[in-house]
Amino acid sequence: MMTGRLHFFLVFTFFAFALGGIPALKSTINQSGLNKIREVAMSILRQQLTSIALPDIHGKTGTPIGDINYDLTRLVLNNINFGDSAISTVSGKGVDVKLVGISCHVALNWHYSTWLASDSGSADVTIRNTNIEVAVDVGAANERPTITVSGVGVYIGDMSIDIHGGASWLYQIFVNIFQGQIKDAVQDALRGAVTDTINEQAKDFLSTLPIDEPVDSVSMIDVGLEMTPTFTPSSLTTAHLGEFYSIKNPQECPSAHHTLPDSTTDEMVEMVLDPFLINSASFVYWANGGMMYDLEDKDVPPESPVRLNTTDFQDMIPNLYNAYPDRLMHLHLQADQYPEVTVDSDGIQGAMVASINVSVILPSGLAHVFTLGGVVNVAGEVHCDGEKIRGKVSFLSAQIKLSETVIGDFDVEPLQDIVDFLCTMGALPALNQYLANGFDVPSAEGVSLINPKIAYGPGYITISADLDYKPTIKTHAHNWDVSL
Repeated sequence: MMTGRLHFFLVFTFFAFALGGIPALKSTINQSGLNKIREVAMSILRQQLTSIALPDIHGKTGTPIGDINYDLTRLVLNNINFGDSAISTVSGKGVDVKLVGISCHVALNWHYSTWLASDSGSADVTIRNTNIEVAVDVGAANERPTITVSGVGVYIGDMSIDIHGGASWLYQIFVNIFQGQIKDAVQDALRGAVTDTINEQAKDFLSTLPIDEPVDSVSMIDVGLEMTPTFTPSSLTTAHLGEFYSIKNPQECPSAHHTLPDSTTDEMVEMVLDPFLINSASFVYWANGGMMYDLEDKDVPPESPVRLNTTDFQDMIPNLYNAYPDRLMHLHLQADQYPEVTVDSDGIQGAMVASINVSVILPSGLAHVFTLGGVVNVAGEVHCDGEKIRGKVSFLSAQIKLSETVIGDFDVEPLQDIVDFLCTMGALPALNQYLANGFDVPSAEGVSLINPKIAYGPGYITISADLDYKPTIKTHAHNWDVSL
């Protein structure tokens, strides 16, 4: 039967590219995708910044009636409405986010004292037509993307203060005293809150991105960044290594790289993949002995017209039957070189240089009789079903020859149909049944690809989709520094 290691190899050879030196994987988010991220960021801000406690304010100021000592306490910024927003890329830097038409409310208690009197009360502050501009740097460090707020500007528009309590004749004096202090406090609080919230949520999200991820006990895949993300006026593109390595004995795959094109679709997000990624998986599993399996008569489908018994080969290989009449046979199949695939507009094609070592089963063990060599050509294709990638492998052809024999030369042409039958009716149906189960499109936590589509081009594969993002919002303890 087909070994588990061969299952792993075939699965990842044809489908490893669904994951992310020279980049073998490029990912582009266009303006629509950036807008989706902006919408999520705004949702996070709305959920996280429902109420902000501001520090108490204490001061002393001179007035026409003398010096006034004042205290503003229990200040709370709440009812924050972020209004509209927009996002744009900044070449060589990152993205800018503009929040327009923000409104909010501040509740506080006040107290004053002079040489003449003292009093206390409360106040409600209404702030409208406020804008915030956020500069976000997108970079790379230790093969991971980095997202950092590099600057926040808060520009308060209209402010009105409704004071409760106190003598009415002091109202305008209080407004003049409090207005500047409250404005500074709100600006600093919003600046700190927006900065910390974006930085913290970005850190949480980026921590879920795979870099060096084990695939199984044999291999791992490296999808770390190879360079700083690049920008156009309407998109962000990242370039990743995209290579499989052996866990126990990592070494570079000798396959050639291809130059990957820029984005080719209008979908929110698009991944462009070099078939080098698939070939690196092939190389790893081949180097670790994963491309071989043994076949005996019990493994041959019941409908096969030929059984693995020398009697059934009596006419095709008389020498075999004469030397070992009515003996069961044992086939050891293996790849002599790691298979390499190519990609064009029709899909994925692969070629495997393989050999079949044929033995007969004797009471004392196996007796080797001959070896067939040749090239097996297959084609692979994938399709998307919801959020799963499913695949199918089809047999194209097999060219065989007699590489070595201990029973004398014979014509291999009569064996061609048997080899083709074993390929089409034996290994491939079992593999396709396994691959039909599919697997989820890999993504970071909270990210889903909507209606993913797969296409093929000369030397590359694309996976394009709309983007949905439902993050797990973590509450952090904030300690915003408000300097007045």
